[in-house]
Amino acid sequence: MQQAFRLFRSLSCSIAQESIRRSIPLVLSGGLLIASTNAVLAEPTDFSPVKLRGYGTLGGTLTPVAIDGAQASTLKIVCDDAGKAKLVQAKFLSDLQTLPGVKPVPLAIQGQNGPVTAYEAEDQGVLLAARDGATVHLFSAPSAKALIKLVDDDSGTTHAARVYAPEVKVPMSLERFDQY
Repeated sequence: MQQAFRLFRSLSCSIAQESIRRSIPLVLSGGLLIASTNAVLAEPTDFSPVKLRGYGTLGGTLTPVAIDGAQASTLKIVCDDAGKAKLVQAKFLSDLQTLPGVKPVPLAIQGQNGPVTAYEAEDQGVLLAARDGATVHLFSAPSAKALIKLVDDDSGTTHAARVYAPEVKVPMSLERFDQY
């Protein structure tokens, strides 16, 4: 099990380095898990908008932060419109749930009626995807407690406006390699 996560972490770093080199936004699982590797990012990293088939034009900002002495991050992905943001969020959550060692974790998030589902990746940390209009927020922290603090401290949107559950089904054309 740990070998699979080491391989995925290594692949995540490779994807991240190539994406930064090409200015392609880190959209799916690999991009967010970079925060839980040994890479130390002191400043936010902006990703120029890039048009991706099926997702429209995506750009974003990866913001690393320290919470209780541990590294955490937020990746904000700006999409063409709310419909594309719904698709990006749904695809991220779909891909995340197919990884070995990933399990759902209920969290109490400020402004939400009832728990929201985050995902704990064994020996990696806890991940959460939220959508607010045309922006997808991907949060990564070493623990559920740190993740709640990261989300609560995040500014720029009201917590009640965020949607934490996928609202659309990922089309077969975007899932074919992963699910079919």
